[in-house]
Amino acid sequence: MIRYTYTIDQLRDMPEDNIRRLFLDFEATVRFFNAVDLSRYYTVDSGTIEAPEPEIACERLFRLYNSDERPAGYTGRSMSVSDVVNLWDNSVEPPKKSTWFCDSIGFKRLEVTP
Repeated sequence: MIRYTYTIDQLRDMPEDNIRRLFLDFEATVRFFNAVDLSRYYTVDSGTIEAPEPEIACERLFRLYNSDERPAGYTGRSMSVSDVVNLWDNSVEPPKKSTWFCDSIGFKRLEVTP
């Protein structure tokens, strides 16, 4: 089991262009906007989670943030399509980061340049 540090990012409050981006799946986001623009997101929560691999960590976070047992003090909306999960794999030094787009089914890994 790997312990991941995570952040959950959601689109910033809603200039008109972000409203069109909200809840679009990956394919539609790329078709209409050419890419996922991470500068339009802000972090709504962070923490740690254990999972055997990143995709399972994302799925566990999705279930957690769509339940009545969200972490104390969480004020974001439920996790849904267009949200982004950043994971740091703490089993390696330095921790390795991966970024995941919440798609209509599952998660799509984003290629992010440092």
